[in-house]
Amino acid sequence: MKAIKEDDLLDRVRRSGDVMMAGLNQFQHDFPGLVSKVRGRGTFIAMDLPDVEKRDRFLTTLRRNGVHLGGCGESTVRFRPSLTFSPRHANIMLRNIEKVLKEF
Repeated sequence: MKAIKEDDLLDRVRRSGDVMMAGLNQFQHDFPGLVSKVRGRGTFIAMDLPDVEKRDRFLTTLRRNGVHLGGCGESTVRFRPSLTFSPRHANIMLRNIEKVLKEF
């Protein structure tokens, strides 16, 4: 609790989550047949892809690019970064996600 307060980690989570949601909502607009149901709070965010095959291909390709995200259910991608994840990290992640989405 001391580190959370001293390092203002909750504000960092809020700012990082805002960056993530803005980027993912843009992807939902730019890739409407691929990205849907962007949702979340802070940095606990999720989005859906059309099916398990595309979701798994997306996650595998991202991992090859150094971004480790998780899957849930049959189509959901889960974002669960650490408290130290910053807006700078969010932008790096979003650039990699966009690169992978363009490959579809």
